[in-house]
Amino acid sequence: MIYKFGDRIVNFKGNIIFTAIIILLMLTGIVCSVYADDRNYSIPWANMDLVVGDNGALHVTEIIHYHFTGTYNGVNRNIPLKSYENIDNIRVNVTGAYYNYTTENTGNQIKLNVYLFEDPEKTIPIQDRDIDVVYSYDMLHVVKFYNDVAELQYKVWGEGWKVPVGRVNTVVHLRSEDGVKYWFNPPYLTENSSWNNSNLLVTSTNIPRNNWYEVRMAIPLNQFTSYGEGQKVNENGALAIENIQHDYANMVWFEEFLFTILPLIVLISLIYPFYIIYQSWGGQLRTKGRSTGNLPENDPPAIVNAICGNGISKQIGDPGIDGFLATIMDLIKRRYLIVDHYYYEEEGLKLKINKNQDVKHLKSFEKTVLDFLRNFEKNGIIHMDNMGDNIEKAHFKKKFLDWRKQVNKKLKGGRLKTMFVERNNLGMYIYGFVTLLGSILIIAMTYNNPIPGSTYSFYSGILLLPVSILSIFITSKVNVKWTDIGKEYRANWKTYKGYMKNSKHYEDPKAFDNYIIYGTALGVGDNITKLIGKKFPEEDLLNIPLYIFQNSSEYKQFRTTLISYMGAYGAMQAYIIGHDVTGGSGGLGGGGAGGAGGGSGGGGGGAF
Repeated sequence: MIYKFGDRIVNFKGNIIFTAIIILLMLTGIVCSVYADDRNYSIPWANMDLVVGDNGALHVTEIIHYHFTGTYNGVNRNIPLKSYENIDNIRVNVTGAYYNYTTENTGNQIKLNVYLFEDPEKTIPIQDRDIDVVYSYDMLHVVKFYNDVAELQYKVWGEGWKVPVGRVNTVVHLRSEDGVKYWFNPPYLTENSSWNNSNLLVTSTNIPRNNWYEVRMAIPLNQFTSYGEGQKVNENGALAIENIQHDYANMVWFEEFLFTILPLIVLISLIYPFYIIYQSWGGQLRTKGRSTGNLPENDPPAIVNAICGNGISKQIGDPGIDGFLATIMDLIKRRYLIVDHYYYEEEGLKLKINKNQDVKHLKSFEKTVLDFLRNFEKNGIIHMDNMGDNIEKAHFKKKFLDWRKQVNKKLKGGRLKTMFVERNNLGMYIYGFVTLLGSILIIAMTYNNPIPGSTYSFYSGILLLPVSILSIFITSKVNVKWTDIGKEYRANWKTYKGYMKNSKHYEDPKAFDNYIIYGTALGVGDNITKLIGKKFPEEDLLNIPLYIFQNSSEYKQFRTTLISYMGAYGAMQAYIIGHDVTGGSGGLGGGGAGGAGGGSGGGGGGAF
């Protein structure tokens, strides 16, 4: 149903399914499912030793320290190769276990599988121990020789590791430190660095999984005697390298600055929805209702439900399923419908349409409810237990939408205009969706991100997410500003709702009918019948038709069916205004200075 206010036709029900889909996708993509397992492993530290040869060859020694809990068969290591690179003299050694290993060259990477054993016969896999795996190899054509400088750009830790590493200790051996310029990418993963004679020592902080750490150096050409095992690039490189690193440093600074101010931006943005809510509801929140135990107004329950009913995304003036059901109960109270008090349990709950009552006194939406029930009448009896199974979705939707239009028409006969004035809620709606997408983006960008400030930004995204969802769902509630009459009306019904939920007011059985009818319209019908059931013996309640009706399993099944039908329908509707509705910079391959993170080496590994 689209609710028309003035010349605008607005429908927000499609928000529910759309928002749910977005949230589901976000959770599927971001939240990692954790399964109970009796084994796990970690990499507390790794040592990387890089020896730059005077001919451009790079000798690499890696020591990866594993801590295993449970049983494991081994570990693997993948070393990527660029098209112009070669690897030679691969060796593997293990401290703390017996081992075998296999090597596979796929052309673009080297795959090493190291099998670990407890026994010399190599039949029992390792269990609960610390292991050091040592890989050594020569990387050829990694060092680039420009006309003015040599460059080493090497990832000492790649983004392909399955677990984080506590720290990476790297030593780069050169002939001299004189004239050497160096950078660590990204810089925020560097804990400390220093020279020890001609050796550059650097220690990283914890490196999360799916992150890389790179050493980049501009080395004077006089440290080399030949270029045979390097890569010759016939251009100047020093200035290009420095410019690339300068740009990368600016980008990192911007990211750090962004993640620093994002929480502040999020907190400021949270003011808007609460300001809109206050503008719409502020006076209402301060207005205190009054109740003497009598109905605040003589309005039909459908009208009360339309204005005061539950549902955070329910539009004001738009009745829901509870209003429809409360109308049935009101017809029972007024004896247009009769509940069979003495039905046999195996036959289920039965209703009769009272032919002696003149329907001309009914309002149009009340007649629609009777017409709907009349379709299930057989031999003058309506069997409630058959209705849940026999209701056709299309038929009910048509009747329900007709009923809702008639309630809307009744309300728009001047009643709504005395309750509130229309506000433009498009800003709130846009805010909700923009901040929803923004919160998802913030969470995705900062989840497991080592950039300083990202943790606070991550939590700010988590904080923004429910507020954005609330803003979308509540848009239809704040599209109006309540008048003094409207504030008092809602406050009185809210007070009456609280009055009904207080069991000390359940002394007079004559009041039960109104409690059940208007409790249902206000979304607390089940609470009311439970209170009545606790207060009085079951035999005393058999003379209260509405209690029998509302407390029956047939009614509960009927209500569930109607809600499911209209929930699916609402999800298909769209939000339309003014119309009706029918429906790391990568590295380089081959030459020139590459971007940060595009160095050789890296890769990753895991355990199996």
